[in-house]
Amino acid sequence: MHHRVLYSLVPGVLILLVLTGKLNTDAALHESLQSELRLTQAPKIAVRIDTVYGNRRVYTGDEENYRVRVNERASWPIKYEWILPGGIQTSGNNIIHKFEKFGKYQIDVVVSNRYGKDSARIWVYAVDRDVLLQKTAQRADSKVSPKVIRDDAAVEIRVLANDLVVEGTYYSWVVETYLNRIKAERALRSYTELGLSNLRVFEDVSDSGSTAYRVVIGKFKTQRRAVNRKKSIERSVRRSVILITIRG
Repeated sequence: MHHRVLYSLVPGVLILLVLTGKLNTDAALHESLQSELRLTQAPKIAVRIDTVYGNRRVYTGDEENYRVRVNERASWPIKYEWILPGGIQTSGNNIIHKFEKFGKYQIDVVVSNRYGKDSARIWVYAVDRDVLLQKTAQRADSKVSPKVIRDDAAVEIRVLANDLVVEGTYYSWVVETYLNRIKAERALRSYTELGLSNLRVFEDVSDSGSTAYRVVIGKFKTQRRAVNRKKSIERSVRRSVILITIRG
């Protein structure tokens, strides 16, 4: 049996302690050494970007969320550095940016760990919603066939300019948007109490996986019919509304 002898000085007294077995401090030291060993033996894997999530076609004035998915086995810690429009720099893997003006914007992201780094670049096209709807209505009035509308920034947005019905698709006007379903349902009841009908809450899941609960009004088979009702709907709800395409 092993014996450990420790001497401790107390004023005026010399104490001899004889301890047998393992001390608690020995166990803690052992665990610490094991953790260091596991860390040094862990695979050394460089980080790599798999996907950049976030909308590439946006409306001016809307806030958009962007994030990155990296290879699952990449060694931690991982740093995320972003360069947003206007040279704005930020970090983290869940960033939000508002596109104030119409145009084409560049977003760069760099991810890195102690074993390497990777980068990606995406392009985001921001268009003014009212301008788009106006062009759509103009195309509809002229009864031209569906085509791509090109603007000065080469933003391509496909619209149904005539009264064509697309199976499984309809159009509604967004009155309010919430991140919480309970608040959306409460807003729905308040509009219903004002005597409005044909309202519902639409659960809108974006490409990035985030969910918004939109209070919508109307259910139109074509975009043209929806646009023609915009002004009357805005008078009813007493606020501006946003057109949304709903599938299903």
